[in-house]
Amino acid sequence: MVRCWANFCSRLLLKGACERGAKRIRVHALTDSRGVVDGSSVGFAQTLEKDLAELRGKGIDAQVASGGGRMYVAMDRYEIEKSKLVIKEVR
Repeated sequence: MVRCWANFCSRLLLKGACERGAKRIRVHALTDSRGVVDGSSVGFAQTLEKDLAELRGKGIDAQVASGGGRMYVAMDRYEIEKSKLVIKEVR
């Protein structure tokens, strides 16, 4: 159910961006949560990549720019070593 909701939301965001004239889209995906099975983000990523490929077929430069999981990137309560995180500016 969660993955289905995530796919629905990402499709709405991509659709809205295209309808408003976006010609270049970059997705920064943060996956996983406590409410999903480990590894379920693979299906989300596959669906997202398929949706982006469809946009590229329409002439929109649509790419995944970065990705990460909740435990290793998005939450600091796991005492992450900040020096191991890489932040990269995408232009």
